[in-house]
Amino acid sequence: MLASGTNNPAVRLQISNGTDIANGTGGYLELGSQSNPNLAFDNNEIQARDNGIASNLYMQVGGGYVGIGTTEPEVKLQVTNGTDVSAISGGYLQLGSSSNTNLAFDNNEIQARNVSAASPLYLQNNGGDLQIGSLQSSSTDVHINNGKLVKNGTGNFNMMPLCYGTVNYDGTILNATPNVTITKGGKGKYFIKCPGIDINTVALGSLITSISIGNTITLIYISSPSKEIEVYIYDPAITQNVDNAFSFVLYHQ
Repeated sequence: MLASGTNNPAVRLQISNGTDIANGTGGYLELGSQSNPNLAFDNNEIQARDNGIASNLYMQVGGGYVGIGTTEPEVKLQVTNGTDVSAISGGYLQLGSSSNTNLAFDNNEIQARNVSAASPLYLQNNGGDLQIGSLQSSSTDVHINNGKLVKNGTGNFNMMPLCYGTVNYDGTILNATPNVTITKGGKGKYFIKCPGIDINTVALGSLITSISIGNTITLIYISSPSKEIEVYIYDPAITQNVDNAFSFVLYHQ
């Protein structure tokens, strides 16, 4: 066995008592001249340097794959034998420090984390469309385009609701998305307001159904100046508007 810095080598070649790598100096082993490109090693770092300045590190430039956790990589970089990712630990690959925001991957999950808690995952935060699937298919692919969830077979109509909910007869909200405001008008009259309503909303996509007691009919209008949906519930049996609970879903083009 060969040794440098130790009298008791444990492997074929062991180098001990080196120094921590810095850009221009340090390390346990250096390949190349310090005044030219060189590669330095210490006990937990590999540093490419060029005349005292940090340099690019190249791997397998002449061909071949890189494997981490495997001796038979099948692609340019393959990582195996990691652990299932969770909100606090695990994964095959982590981008960022565990003590700060980081992004972790395993073989079928992506998890955004912040220290030891789940964190929001941002995609295309600085712009650009997010596509899921291929635009070439006309039957199965769904993609997000300019804030719309669209499917090629249905054109450019947004499949993501603006808002939805269920309203009691007196105008109180039984359950709804948090962006909904309901105002009770006169007999059988209700106003629905949520961000995104405009003059085209009702014509392009709305579903409002009365939870009827007797034979009631729901009529829908839009109030252009206030950008609210006006809902009128009419009972033909007594030929007048009636207060009645109803459910709604509003879509935008």
